[in-house]
Amino acid sequence: MDNITVNHADSYNRIIIKNINNYSIKIDNNTMIITRNESDQNINYITYDELIRTNLKNSKIISVLIDDQLIPNITKYNKLIIYIYRTFLLKDTIINNTLLNISQHEINDKGFTYYNDLGLSIQGTEAKKSLREIINQITKNNQRIEIKIKLKSNKELIFRS
Repeated sequence: MDNITVNHADSYNRIIIKNINNYSIKIDNNTMIITRNESDQNINYITYDELIRTNLKNSKIISVLIDDQLIPNITKYNKLIIYIYRTFLLKDTIINNTLLNISQHEINDKGFTYYNDLGLSIQGTEAKKSLREIINQITKNNQRIEIKIKLKSNKELIFRS
């Protein structure tokens, strides 16, 4: 998959997406939905097991599609977790399915951060465990994810559930 660049810092308040011909655009209920065209069949996706065996230390997210919708401007795993929690899941679903240390009490030490809007304290974690949580929550919610990751070595991986 080609890199997708979404730039909100443009002085003209524009969103810029490179290689747009690889995507279809749909406007639905005043929302733009950008979907990758299926014509790109030569992509080498890695399996979940390969992904989990990979050293993800100092890696970053290049792009994320959830149910074929582009999630812009998220390069950190923990930020993607919070985005998924806020956008797609109910509090009970999060608690019942999580792989992370989560509390319904306000905790702001020992690596926990309290998210008032979620009513949850979530302990930060390393990239691999965060990615496992992302895939776990997406799968349990019957959604699909495609995530492109750049490793510290600059190698790029793509996982699709």
